[in-house]
Order: sequence, then structure tokens, then C-alpha cells
Amino acid sequence: MSMNNKFFRAAGVIGFLIIMFQIQACGQDKRQADTVKPQANIADTRAASEPQAKITAELAPQPKSSAGPVALPSPALPSPALPPENDFAGEFSKYSTRVPSANYYFVKGAISIFGTRWGAAPTTEQELEDAVWDQLVLSYEAFRREIQAKEEDLNSEITKVLESEKVTFKWQEDKEAYGKWVKEKLNISVDTFQNFLKHLLQLEALRKKIMEEFKPSVTEDEAREEFVTEHNTLELELAQFDELQAAQKYFQTMKDPKLWEEQNAKDPKYYKHPGFVSCEFLIFMWKIKKEDTQNMIKMDENSIYGPSPIYKGYGVFRILKKRPAVLEDFPKYKDSYMKQVESNKKYEMLKEWQKKLKEDAGIIVYPRGDVKKTAK
Repeated sequence: MSMNNKFFRAAGVIGFLIIMFQIQACGQDKRQADTVKPQANIADTRAASEPQAKITAELAPQPKSSAGPVALPSPALPSPALPPENDFAGEFSKYSTRVPSANYYFVKGAISIFGTRWGAAPTTEQELEDAVWDQLVLSYEAFRREIQAKEEDLNSEITKVLESEKVTFKWQEDKEAYGKWVKEKLNISVDTFQNFLKHLLQLEALRKKIMEEFKPSVTEDEAREEFVTEHNTLELELAQFDELQAAQKYFQTMKDPKLWEEQNAKDPKYYKHPGFVSCEFLIFMWKIKKEDTQNMIKMDENSIYGPSPIYKGYGVFRILKKRPAVLEDFPKYKDSYMKQVESNKKYEMLKEWQKKLKEDAGIIVYPRGDVKKTAK
């Protein structure tokens, strides 16, 4: 048996095959599988691992609502059966390795409870499908590199999850209460719950290892620019438009700040108001271009700026207040910003690495309603 096929067939690599005892035969119709849902989602317990996570609770556009968790079939359903050995969801053509449907549904179940833990949460069926194959490829790469979750990391992660849910029992001492909580909260077994966590910890260990291999160069100018972006602060009002032409027309009409004030007096809710926030926050959350924030910080207060792309469509801006960064303070923080720029570059390199890894795997998703059964 080749190493490639051992990954998907050897029980215990990351606990993938345990899920087969928790779900119905994976070839059945998806609509039937979606009838039983977990009672609740686990709260997001991930650490702020992405560099953007340091931007905290400032007023921002409300994120799109999630399409909801993917259903996990109830373990209480009768006659849970192992899928046939020739039941596959797709393949990694580069590695001549087929992906059993059990592995596919295992990852889908993990995402339904814990999300992706990095990047945006899936909000459509296609985004969910992409996320599942992202994780399947990463998991296979972790196996190739012999990366596994450590027991102490798993125990720590379980503790964090339960603490976030404010449970009153000690899970390592009261196994009965622990098992009851998992069953009532998620309608899955403790083994499945812990294997979901092992899977996610394995992927995080892989990502960490890959990032450690990156050695990007960082200049003092880049560190200074990062410092300025974080310390430049603006208070804006903005009018949002779906079409550029409408934004341009409005900008031509409202170049006079007095007209802007009159509009605000008529309807104070007309304009969006992010608050007095850093330019970094405006760039990250409102998707305002960095060069636009750099231009606005140089303008007089009460000036009108625009139109420019934002998180949705285009914005026309009124600059209410500004506080430029004090460049004389940069030397005190130079080292920390050098490290911050390095970290940001590593995350960008990691995203490119993951994209290439997925492309190079040669993923073939078998045409199916749920799965396609193929010959051995």
C-alpha cells in the first residue's frame, strides 16, 4: 500500500475514520442528512493569530450573517454504518490519492462547529465546499510532514472551549458530565468532538511550521509606514453608493461642506460614521484604500473627499477630525514594528503558499449529489 493511500486508510492519523461511526452512510441524500442540527455552536475560542486581529472593538460595518452551521447527522440515528471502501468524494490527482467521503464529511463537520479558524467564515455553499477542500489538502500535507496534534495542546484546547462556554465541571475529572455536555450541546460523541479539535490543531501546527520557514526581508521604511498607518487617526462621515457614477454625481453636488451639513440636519442617519479610529482600522474593516487615508490625513478638517472604493461600492467622505502620527515617536517603537511587518509578510506568504498547495494538488471533485462511488 502506498503512503498516499495509507493517509486516508490508516485509523488514528488524525482520527478521521472515527467519524464514520458517528454519521450515516455518506452516500445518502444531503437533504436527509441536514434534518438534524447541533443545538448550538461552540463559541469561537481561537487566539488572535492573524496580525489583523489586534484591531478591536471600534464601530465597523456589520458583517454578513452566516448561512448557518452545516448539519451534523445525529449519532442517535439507527444502524450507523461504515461507508463502502469505494465511496469517494474526490481525489488529489497529483498524489494519485482518492479522498473517501468519510474524510470529506469529517472536515465538513469540524467546520460546522469551529469554523475555519482563519480567514472569512463560509457564507455560501460554494465557500463551504472550498473551505472543506482547503482543509483536506492541508491535512494531507500535515501527514506528509508527519505533523500531529500534541496531547497537551488538545487538553488545553478542550479547556479553552469549555471555559468559553462557562461550564461548571472539570472535564478531566468528571467524564460523565463532560460527555453529557458534548452530547447535549453538539449531539456528537466525545471522541468525535476531540478528533475535530485534533484536526484543527494539526492544521494550525502545520501553518505555524510553514510560517517559521519564511524569512522575508523588512526595511525601516516599511516599519515606519506601518507605524504611521496605525497612528494616523481620522473621524469620517461617509455616504455609500453601489455605483461609481452615482458617487461621482453626489461628490460634485456636495463639495460644499455646508450642503453636507444641511443633508445631515435633514436626516442624521443618512451618513455612516465609523468613529475616531486609526487609518489601519479604516483600511481593514471599511476596506478604504491606504492611499486614500494618506490623502485624507493631509486635508483640512471639514473637507469633502471622494469618491473611493469601500467595503461595499463607493464612498464619498467628509473629514470631521484628524490626528496625524507623530513621526518623532517612531524610534521608540521601531523594533516592534519591524517584527510586525515581518509577521504581516509571513501571513501573506502563507496565503500564497496555501493557494499554490491547493492548486498543485490537482483536486478533482467527483460529480455527485453527495458522493460518487468508484471502482477500487
